[in-house]
Amino acid sequence: MRIVEEIQRQIYELGNDGRLVRMQLEELIGGLEKEELLIIKDYMVPTKKKQMPEKILEKLEVLEYEELSNESVIAKLLGYENFDNYDEVGVYTKGYRILNKIPRMPSNIVENLISSFKSFQHILAADIESLDDVEGIGEVRATSIKQSLKRMQDQFMF
Repeated sequence: MRIVEEIQRQIYELGNDGRLVRMQLEELIGGLEKEELLIIKDYMVPTKKKQMPEKILEKLEVLEYEELSNESVIAKLLGYENFDNYDEVGVYTKGYRILNKIPRMPSNIVENLISSFKSFQHILAADIESLDDVEGIGEVRATSIKQSLKRMQDQFMF
């Protein structure tokens, strides 16, 4: 987003000539703000005091480049403990970004899925009956979720 801000300043200086570049930039960054929050939700540690992704994003936005490159700074912001070597810590996505890409998938259903299965890998491995057991998901929606994830898996190989 820092790069986007800099490009927008440059486009402003171009005046009318920058209209096409502005349109291309808007197309490139469409939904990026929402994606940022979903990435944070995917990896933040659930704590007793409810941590808000918006607050974490605000803290990330004020970090200098060197701090953004430091894995321990990012890990602490996301709620991870102090470790000697962050390479040895297993961090797995919860699935917010991918589940939000499933058509007609309300956010409360995404929340129910993630709170029931805890990780995206568990959601991927779940059968239709297990998905059906989640509050707000019936057999039809469970089948739709399974098919959508299968389609994405074939397309993106995750």
